[in-house]
Amino acid sequence: KVAILTFEDETGTKNFGYMPASLSEAIDKSLQKRFEYVREEPAKSEAARKAIKPNGLLTAREAAEYCYRNGVHILVFGKFQYDTVSKQIVVATYISLGSETKFRGLKERRNATDSTIFALADKVADDIVAEMTLIANEQDDKNKSTKKSDEKLELQREIPVFWSFKNYALNLGLGFTFPESENLKSAYDGGGALDLSAKRILWRGLFAAGRAGLFRLDPKSGDLALTAIPGTLGVGYVFFLASDRWRFDIDLGGGYYGASVASNSLTAQRYSGGVVRITFGLHWLMFQNISLGFELSGMSLFAENISRQQITILTIGAGYIF
Repeated sequence: KVAILTFEDETGTKNFGYMPASLSEAIDKSLQKRFEYVREEPAKSEAARKAIKPNGLLTAREAAEYCYRNGVHILVFGKFQYDTVSKQIVVATYISLGSETKFRGLKERRNATDSTIFALADKVADDIVAEMTLIANEQDDKNKSTKKSDEKLELQREIPVFWSFKNYALNLGLGFTFPESENLKSAYDGGGALDLSAKRILWRGLFAAGRAGLFRLDPKSGDLALTAIPGTLGVGYVFFLASDRWRFDIDLGGGYYGASVASNSLTAQRYSGGVVRITFGLHWLMFQNISLGFELSGMSLFAENISRQQITILTIGAGYIF
């Protein structure tokens, strides 16, 4: 699926009003001669572009966002300006294959503002066809396949793997609980932990987070184990690292927990209270929608007539991103 946006007119004059539409149409016709593809409806393309950036040329990141949000595999767009010194039209063309790293800027095309200007659109289209041919041949070389000279070139559908533009994340982790406060350390050793979280990006890197889990502390002596179920709501911020497949985030939340101290022979003693939790997470996007990572949490538990209890939880888990 290919989207061809109307080229941005940056000449500052109305003398070239025919150029934006003629460029995109000429590009489409030339590409159709060499490749078979489905073009996104032009009106839909323009509406989608304006939703991302009302004015100006898309950046590499914004072009990748366009492809992701609209299910487009190749995005073609550009701009043209008027060089008052040489009295030439200058056309700049860009191609995005769905991620920031697969973004290409083609060579500028210049043309005098005389009768030959009507051939400029075909020249730009030829440059795009040449670039698409280069990409197709690169893919062909990697697969070591052969084609007849009269066959149309084939572009493989590339599905880039990146975190950007995915607003929701669900994560399930398993790990260990460690007592930190003295009142817990004196009575308990570490135990197991289960943690479930849901996150939604609200704006840029800011996200809302909800967490629920189960953890256990095993007794140093006897059989009175401590089990608790905490639940929190909070906010956090995410940082995308050097690679688009790595994500570091931190969130802070508060909520409620229920706990019990029990053994096989005694009736459980239950209590509850408030909880404050801070979590640091590092995640790697393994596939398009599946991540792996670990999280480190510190929790403070409060209850009436019980001193503050501090624990640390370390989990390793998998997530679903969409």
